[in-house]
Amino acid sequence: MLSRLFVSLCLSKLESQMKTNQQITVLLSSLVVVALASATSAWGLDSCNLEHPSEIVSFQQGSLPAAAATSTGSFDPKILLRTAASEESLILGLGGSVTLKFTVPIANYPASGALTIERPQSAATCSSNPVRAQISGSIDGEHFIRLGTLCESAAIDLGTLPWIAYLRITDVTDPSDPAFTSNPAQGFDLRSVSGPGCLKYSHCAVTASPDPTVSTALGLSALSLPHLGDDFVLQEGASFEEYGNGSARLSGTVYRKSDPTSAYEMIMSLTGRVTTPPIQSPVLELKPAAYTDQGGTIDTASWYYYKTIKGWLIGKNSRSGDTISIGDTTHALQIGDGAHGMNTSLGASGSFTYDSASSQQTADIRIGITSCALIENTPTPTPAPTATPGDRTITETPQCQTQNLSNNLAALDHTLFRRLSAVNHATRILLQEINSPRNRRYRADIRAKAQNLYALGWTNIWKHDRVIHTCTPATLCSEVHLEATQASIAASARTLDLTVKNSLLYVYGKVKRPQSKRAIMRLTQSHSKLQQAFLSELAKLPQHSMRCE
Repeated sequence: MLSRLFVSLCLSKLESQMKTNQQITVLLSSLVVVALASATSAWGLDSCNLEHPSEIVSFQQGSLPAAAATSTGSFDPKILLRTAASEESLILGLGGSVTLKFTVPIANYPASGALTIERPQSAATCSSNPVRAQISGSIDGEHFIRLGTLCESAAIDLGTLPWIAYLRITDVTDPSDPAFTSNPAQGFDLRSVSGPGCLKYSHCAVTASPDPTVSTALGLSALSLPHLGDDFVLQEGASFEEYGNGSARLSGTVYRKSDPTSAYEMIMSLTGRVTTPPIQSPVLELKPAAYTDQGGTIDTASWYYYKTIKGWLIGKNSRSGDTISIGDTTHALQIGDGAHGMNTSLGASGSFTYDSASSQQTADIRIGITSCALIENTPTPTPAPTATPGDRTITETPQCQTQNLSNNLAALDHTLFRRLSAVNHATRILLQEINSPRNRRYRADIRAKAQNLYALGWTNIWKHDRVIHTCTPATLCSEVHLEATQASIAASARTLDLTVKNSLLYVYGKVKRPQSKRAIMRLTQSHSKLQQAFLSELAKLPQHSMRCE
């Protein structure tokens, strides 16, 4: 699959040429900085939002001196869940601690911002009030890694963690410090915690069913643990989330189909996303006839990989108290159509080592990946104020509903991106038959052209409003027209489609072998289906939105 790092670089160049939207230009310029700084920065920052904690996991109040009774701070940790700015702060007390959870994990992506802990603006300086807090982060909520100690408001470096879903702040103030002589220490206080949640796509992870026409697998299996069994399946609600910094998270509950009480909470951190197959990859587990080189539909050139698998399996029910730590990655997690070796649908598979008793074992993970809403699309009405006697205007209060289009836009992006595999596959067939300098130049030129056109289409898709509104009565709301944005999306797709068609026609005219010509015909048919799927998704987008005053 095309490197999103390359796409990011192309997007910045395209946007600077078009100069149609200054905000997007600035955003894409920051993408270039990230791309040049880190080879793992692969996908765009367009989906990075400022996230605040969503849950107080635990709170332990520390000891307080008598002077704390007159403090303007609060002892209620829920103030950290608010997104609105406030000077009210949480006082931990000496030795106190609070553990916070983020629904959308905070990504280790400095270019889009950093995890930030803010103290009250009125807080005294460290020289006069040297309160201290130890900051620790966690992926799973059980294994915490120290991120540092701070005294004043600061941005926190997540170190080697690709993301965190849990944050623990523990007061480590030394009350014997001479600076507290005239002002007794009451511990660290803070007013807010926030950071970038750079979630690009959110999918559902499921147990894939084997298709006997293409797979030799005999039964359902999402996880194989040799010391226990190879029939672990995923419980409904498992998720596979990919982030803008080249990392991903696979989480959910697995249990043995033959013994449902034998279960684990699975939390895996995946890093090092690449499009070039790592060592010993790809792993081909479908029947040979399923792959394109044998006339099938699975093109491994479109797969991408996460080179490192880390994390834990935390025992539940009859396995309670048993924690399995993931060791070395023996096979990178490969992602793509048919990558799980079960059927031709989108999936992922990989393997890793773990310790069991006195021996080291190798576990296999294989999942199906399906579309899953990042934000529920169920319209949420804004409740009207309660009517009062004599109130004549209450019926004119706007009733607004919102709808999130993230899934629709992601589907458009996916179908547009899959055009590139047709060009890649066709030019590979061309070189297999006629490996000449001229054809090598043609392959490089047409692939670069298709990639640039996809980059333009990607830009137009994600310019579209993600959240739209409908309101009644409409007279109290201004209408927002979306036709122009959708027309630009359609135009981008048409231009890319024309390039793909011309490439397929060119290769078809050059190759002579019957099997090569049949392969190009299959690619042409597949491309036609992609066009129809794209138009179908585009037609689902509403053409109007509203903005209530």
